[in-house]
Amino acid sequence: MPRHESSRLKLSYGWLRGEDWWGDPVSSNFLKLDMLAHPYVLSMTEVQPPVNGTTIGDMYIVPSGALLAWDGHANELAVFVDTASDAGWIFCKPTKGVRARLANPASWVWFEGTAWLDESQDDTSAPPPLGSRYDATMSVGFEPEPGDTLMLLTIPEPMTLPDMAIGSLGRAASVPPSIYRLPIKRNGSDIGTILFSPTSVRATFDVSGNKVFASGDLLTITMPENASPGFENFSVTLRMLLQNNGG
Repeated sequence: MPRHESSRLKLSYGWLRGEDWWGDPVSSNFLKLDMLAHPYVLSMTEVQPPVNGTTIGDMYIVPSGALLAWDGHANELAVFVDTASDAGWIFCKPTKGVRARLANPASWVWFEGTAWLDESQDDTSAPPPLGSRYDATMSVGFEPEPGDTLMLLTIPEPMTLPDMAIGSLGRAASVPPSIYRLPIKRNGSDIGTILFSPTSVRATFDVSGNKVFASGDLLTITMPENASPGFENFSVTLRMLLQNNGG
């Protein structure tokens, strides 16, 4: 049997001369190395394996609150393979410094040990100044149409939506009938999502890194274009941090 496991990538090694381990241990090593050599990630906001159109080699970063075969694999790389168990997916826990190309939105991301960050950020960056809070709230008491704008806010002064939207809250009056991922946008570009799932009345947030807004920027939250009917009576409060204490 292998005597050792590498400290970073957990690759098996250390067989004695004459031992034959060209089965699972070596095959697993090759699959893991294939995942980590120039990874190209299709998305890091999908909360469950895509139902249609998945091809062998498709790779995702699993967000928090993932469902089905991705449950329990937050922050891991997930790759679709035809010979793996668990509905065809294998997973790899990244180590600090792993870098990946993200397809949508197009950017480079890296793993700083606990979360994936945009490459423009590093783990020595100072947190945003803890000035006064600014709560942006929407309340939806009706069933919105797919693509409807639910919040439209012109930012009055510089502020930050913190990493993973810490302090933000979302809740529905009853458990949603399906999965709803509400895009959060800054000047029309996606910066995160709000997830309502049929397993809870509470929402989870996926915002990778601190998102800084300048005075005059536009913050919007929209209904997904492919939203299923039946979702109504919910609210969201985004907890923002002002850059200047007291305005």
